[in-house]
Amino acid sequence: MNSQREPIVTSSRLSLRPAEDGDCELLWRWRNEANTRKWAFNSSYVPYPEHKDWFMDKLSSPDAQILVILDENKEAIGQARLDISPDKSAEIDISIEASQRNKGYGSAALKLACQYGRDEFNITRVIAHIKERNKASIAAFTNAGFKNKGLQDFKGYKAIEMIWSRE
Repeated sequence: MNSQREPIVTSSRLSLRPAEDGDCELLWRWRNEANTRKWAFNSSYVPYPEHKDWFMDKLSSPDAQILVILDENKEAIGQARLDISPDKSAEIDISIEASQRNKGYGSAALKLACQYGRDEFNITRVIAHIKERNKASIAAFTNAGFKNKGLQDFKGYKAIEMIWSRE
């Protein structure tokens, strides 16, 4: 999906742009993809009307930033979301389109999302929770500079907490 909005942060491989109304269906399809659901803390199928309500609430919230990940050709290949807390920390969520996984995009996008949060919102810490058996995600976050803070209970699952801190 192409957009008229310009990327807000770029690297040699990827760029990020703010999500917009027209991205709702694309993010809904990514959210309901089988492997994405497998590793999500809420693995149930989300009907489109429910997703649309959630998406529009997030788009209008000053405490959430949904970013569309673009490849070298400016094609949308994933999303990253920062849920920003008053203490200048943020919880991050990321997903990459199934056909684009295992290409290093996840780590590159995480680095860009953290850079964006640091530069635009003065975020000092980004937190991720990953199901303990999701080795690919743990590797992506590690490669992006996140530190493994150990296993904990999170939303009824055993999860690894990973943290990126502003240098």
